[in-house]
Amino acid sequence: MALPGDLMPPNDLRARREDEIARGALKLFLDKGFHATSVREIAAASNLSMGGLYEYIGSKGDVLWLVYRHLLTGLDAAVSSSASSEDLEATLAALIAATTEHAAEVQLMYREAGALDPADRERLAVSEREQAGRLAAMVEEGIASGYLAENDPELVAHLLMFLTAFYPLRRWLLRHRADLDAGTVARSVARIVVHGLRARTDADPS
Repeated sequence: MALPGDLMPPNDLRARREDEIARGALKLFLDKGFHATSVREIAAASNLSMGGLYEYIGSKGDVLWLVYRHLLTGLDAAVSSSASSEDLEATLAALIAATTEHAAEVQLMYREAGALDPADRERLAVSEREQAGRLAAMVEEGIASGYLAENDPELVAHLLMFLTAFYPLRRWLLRHRADLDAGTVARSVARIVVHGLRARTDADPS
């Protein structure tokens, strides 16, 4: 599936360098916070000189966007544009698995998204709205077919997007559950959500 233009990853050397910058900066941002991390520290964590770092970024805010781009491309790949309402459970499970794979970026996004430059914040919002829009289309289709109960598709879609971050944000409180891994949580949450959205008939159990 094609990615939005702002999320298209660069090729070859630049892609590798930007990945190294994002990975190095991610740990610093999580440990120290975005504002307390210096550009010099980011360069050192990326194995680049200051001059070398500025070949790939224009500001520290650009580094934060590189970190988020890793998360957004992973989430975008998890939502198929051709999925139907009957695929909603599988789509949610895939999204939860993707957010778990990028748990550190998810935690950082909820903590530091306000530090993005206005233009990058809007790019983040556009990507989130596009992903929610695909989920809303699946919900609309499900309502039209009678598979899902009447509801507000846009509101449901944004609620689903929020729920996909459940495990990355709450995993630290569930560490005592040795039976829980990312796949188990993804399937359980997806089943619970879709069961709640399903349209009921007289034959269904209450």
